Amino acid sequence: MINTYTDNDVTLKAEAGPNEDEGTPYYRPGEVVINTDYSKEFKSYLDGRYTLKQIRDHVARCICAFLNTGKKGMLLIGVDSRGRVVGIECNAQQEARYLQHFLDAVKDIYPPVFGEEYSFHFSPLLEDNGRQHPSLKVIEVRVFPPNSPDVLYECKEGVFVRRNGVLTGPIRPSHIQEWIKQKHFAELDDMRSAEDFLKDELNKKDETIRQQGDTIRSQRSEIERQRHVIESKGCNIL
Repeated sequence: MINTYTDNDVTLKAEAGPNEDEGTPYYRPGEVVINTDYSKEFKSYLDGRYTLKQIRDHVARCICAFLNTGKKGMLLIGVDSRGRVVGIECNAQQEARYLQHFLDAVKDIYPPVFGEEYSFHFSPLLEDNGRQHPSLKVIEVRVFPPNSPDVLYECKEGVFVRRNGVLTGPIRPSHIQEWIKQKHFAELDDMRSAEDFLKDELNKKDETIRQQGDTIRSQRSEIERQRHVIESKGCNIL
């Protein structure tokens, strides 16, 4: 289930959300999708002056950018720039056309993107009376980047990335080199941090072992002292 609550007459959708493999069961018109971690991209197409090719190209750019960022993300079509749900016209026939164009968008990306690295969901809008809107939906394009930090994805328009939650591109070759360098430096810093952590843990264990050794030696000395005391008393008795 998705938890919702009302704040200043605006319904906010919790970020936790549903199972990633199933998509969001429904949205409500006017609710606001929280995006504090900048993992979501919004596109409304409110004016209606768009083509399926424009949507396909934007989907290709977003998937490419999320893959290059290396973090899970989601493009929400039918949500405006403020995160407010407005929906997009999408009846059964349109849904089939959208899906085909989205699959074509994936084919435009190189290296090839595999099925487990993305998913498409068409979530209906639920009206106040509890009924599903006859045609408005929110389209979710979810991306699950593989663990391949050395791969740089590009679509027909070039290479796209996301910086601070903003879609950026196509980026120049010099910027690509700088981006790759920064990415490797970040990974190197992570490795160094992990190495420092392991060294610290090892030193702690060494110190614990040393203290345990000192305790054992101290106990042995005390046992030996007590043995000598007992033997001395025995000799005095004799």
